[in-house]
Amino acid sequence: YNYYLCAWMGELAFYRRFDEFNGKLQSDRVELARAWCDRGLALNYYDQQLRALKANLLALESPGQAAECWKKYVEWDFWNPHHHAMLVEFQARAGDYDEAMDSLEWTKGSGYYEEARKQMQDILAGHIRAPLAAAKMAASAASTNQPAAASDAFSR
Repeated sequence: YNYYLCAWMGELAFYRRFDEFNGKLQSDRVELARAWCDRGLALNYYDQQLRALKANLLALESPGQAAECWKKYVEWDFWNPHHHAMLVEFQARAGDYDEAMDSLEWTKGSGYYEEARKQMQDILAGHIRAPLAAAKMAASAASTNQPAAASDAFSR
Protein backbone atom coordinates (compact mmCIF):
# COMPACT_ATOMS: atom_id res chain seq x y z
CA TYR A 1 0.00 0.00 0.00
CA ASN A 2 0.98 3.61 -0.47
CA TYR A 3 1.26 5.45 2.82
CA TYR A 4 -0.99 8.23 1.48
CA LEU A 5 -3.79 5.68 1.12
CA CYS A 6 -3.11 4.48 4.66
CA ALA A 7 -3.29 8.04 6.00
CA TRP A 8 -6.52 8.71 4.14
CA MET A 9 -8.18 5.48 5.29
CA GLY A 10 -6.95 5.92 8.86
CA GLU A 11 -8.21 9.49 9.08
CA LEU A 12 -11.52 8.54 7.49
CA ALA A 13 -12.08 5.85 10.14
CA PHE A 14 -10.86 8.13 12.94
CA TYR A 15 -13.05 11.10 12.06
CA ARG A 16 -16.05 8.80 11.63
CA ARG A 17 -15.46 7.00 14.91
CA PHE A 18 -18.83 8.11 16.28
CA ASP A 19 -22.04 6.50 15.07
CA GLU A 20 -23.95 8.86 12.80
CA PHE A 21 -27.30 8.06 14.44
CA ASN A 22 -26.69 7.71 18.16
CA GLY A 23 -23.31 9.45 18.58
CA LYS A 24 -21.73 6.49 20.37
CA LEU A 25 -18.06 5.71 19.91
CA GLN A 26 -17.57 2.81 17.52
CA SER A 27 -14.53 0.91 18.78
CA ASP A 28 -14.26 -1.05 15.54
CA ARG A 29 -13.69 2.21 13.65
CA VAL A 30 -11.01 3.24 16.12
CA GLU A 31 -9.29 -0.12 15.65
CA LEU A 32 -9.57 0.26 11.87
CA ALA A 33 -7.98 3.73 12.11
CA ARG A 34 -5.21 2.29 14.28
CA ALA A 35 -4.54 -0.55 11.83
CA TRP A 36 -4.31 1.79 8.82
CA CYS A 37 -2.14 4.21 10.78
CA ASP A 38 0.27 1.49 11.84
CA ARG A 39 0.44 0.13 8.30
CA GLY A 40 1.22 3.63 6.96
CA LEU A 41 3.84 4.30 9.62
CA ALA A 42 5.54 1.03 8.69
CA LEU A 43 5.88 2.47 5.18
CA ASN A 44 6.88 6.01 6.18
CA TYR A 45 7.55 6.56 9.87
CA TYR A 46 8.14 10.31 9.49
CA ASP A 47 4.94 11.26 7.67
CA GLN A 48 3.40 14.15 9.58
CA GLN A 49 -0.18 13.18 8.79
CA LEU A 50 0.29 9.63 10.07
CA ARG A 51 2.21 10.74 13.16
CA ALA A 52 -0.58 13.21 14.01
CA LEU A 53 -3.15 10.46 13.55
CA LYS A 54 -1.13 8.17 15.82
CA ALA A 55 -1.00 10.86 18.52
CA ASN A 56 -4.75 11.48 18.22
CA LEU A 57 -5.43 7.76 18.52
CA LEU A 58 -3.22 7.57 21.61
CA ALA A 59 -5.02 10.59 23.09
CA LEU A 60 -8.24 8.56 23.21
CA GLU A 61 -6.65 6.31 25.84
CA SER A 62 -3.74 8.24 27.31
CA PRO A 63 -3.16 11.97 26.82
CA GLY A 64 0.33 11.56 28.29
CA GLN A 65 1.32 8.96 25.70
CA ALA A 66 -0.13 11.16 22.95
CA ALA A 67 1.98 14.10 24.13
CA GLU A 68 5.14 11.95 24.23
CA CYS A 69 4.44 10.53 20.77
CA TRP A 70 3.91 13.98 19.25
CA LYS A 71 6.87 15.46 21.12
CA LYS A 72 9.17 12.95 19.42
CA TYR A 73 7.88 14.10 16.06
CA VAL A 74 8.30 17.78 17.00
CA GLU A 75 11.89 17.09 18.00
CA TRP A 76 12.46 15.64 14.53
CA ASP A 77 10.66 18.47 12.63
CA PHE A 78 11.30 21.23 15.13
CA TRP A 79 10.97 24.49 13.20
CA ASN A 80 7.29 24.23 12.38
CA PRO A 81 5.17 26.35 14.76
CA HIS A 82 2.04 24.39 13.88
CA HIS A 83 3.64 21.27 15.34
CA HIS A 84 4.42 23.14 18.55
CA ALA A 85 0.83 24.39 18.70
CA MET A 86 -0.40 20.82 18.47
CA LEU A 87 2.07 19.82 21.18
CA VAL A 88 0.66 22.54 23.45
CA GLU A 89 -2.77 20.94 23.18
CA PHE A 90 -1.53 17.38 23.77
CA GLN A 91 0.57 18.44 26.78
CA ALA A 92 -2.23 20.53 28.28
CA ARG A 93 -4.70 17.66 27.92
CA ALA A 94 -2.15 15.45 29.71
CA GLY A 95 -1.94 18.00 32.54
CA ASP A 96 1.68 18.92 31.73
CA TYR A 97 1.10 22.67 31.94
CA ASP A 98 4.74 23.67 32.39
CA GLU A 99 5.71 21.70 29.30
CA ALA A 100 2.76 23.18 27.41
CA MET A 101 3.87 26.70 28.35
CA ASP A 102 7.38 25.93 27.06
CA SER A 103 5.92 24.63 23.80
CA LEU A 104 3.66 27.66 23.52
CA GLU A 105 6.74 29.90 23.51
CA TRP A 106 7.82 28.28 20.22
CA THR A 107 4.61 29.44 18.56
CA LYS A 108 5.11 33.13 19.39
CA GLY A 109 5.22 35.31 16.33
CA SER A 110 3.32 32.77 14.26
CA GLY A 111 -0.29 32.62 13.25
CA TYR A 112 -0.74 29.64 15.60
CA TYR A 113 0.07 31.40 18.87
CA GLU A 114 -3.35 32.83 19.73
CA GLU A 115 -5.22 29.63 18.91
CA ALA A 116 -2.74 27.51 20.90
CA ARG A 117 -2.93 29.92 23.85
CA LYS A 118 -6.74 29.87 23.79
CA GLN A 119 -6.86 26.08 23.58
CA MET A 120 -4.53 25.80 26.53
CA GLN A 121 -6.69 28.20 28.54
CA ASP A 122 -9.83 26.25 27.67
CA ILE A 123 -8.25 22.93 28.62
CA LEU A 124 -6.92 24.37 31.89
CA ALA A 125 -10.34 25.84 32.70
CA GLY A 126 -11.93 22.44 32.05
CA HIS A 127 -9.40 20.70 34.28
CA ILE A 128 -10.14 23.22 37.03
CA ARG A 129 -13.93 23.01 36.62
CA ALA A 130 -14.07 19.21 36.80
CA PRO A 131 -12.74 18.90 40.39
CA LEU A 132 -14.83 21.90 41.46
CA ALA A 133 -17.97 20.30 40.06
CA ALA A 134 -17.12 17.03 41.83
CA ALA A 135 -16.52 18.89 45.09
CA LYS A 136 -19.85 20.70 44.74
CA MET A 137 -21.65 17.42 44.17
CA ALA A 138 -19.95 15.87 47.20
CA ALA A 139 -20.82 18.89 49.34
CA SER A 140 -24.40 18.80 48.10
CA ALA A 141 -24.70 15.10 48.90
CA ALA A 142 -23.18 15.66 52.33
CA SER A 143 -25.53 18.55 53.07
CA THR A 144 -28.62 16.51 52.16
CA ASN A 145 -27.47 13.74 54.50
CA GLN A 146 -26.56 16.20 57.28
CA PRO A 147 -30.11 17.11 58.37
CA ALA A 148 -31.08 13.45 58.54
CA ALA A 149 -28.10 12.73 60.80
CA ALA A 150 -28.91 15.73 62.99
CA SER A 151 -32.58 14.76 63.37
CA ASP A 152 -31.56 11.22 64.32
CA ALA A 153 -29.31 12.62 67.04
CA PHE A 154 -32.15 14.68 68.52
CA SER A 155 -34.67 11.86 68.46
CA ARG A 156 -32.65 9.69 70.85
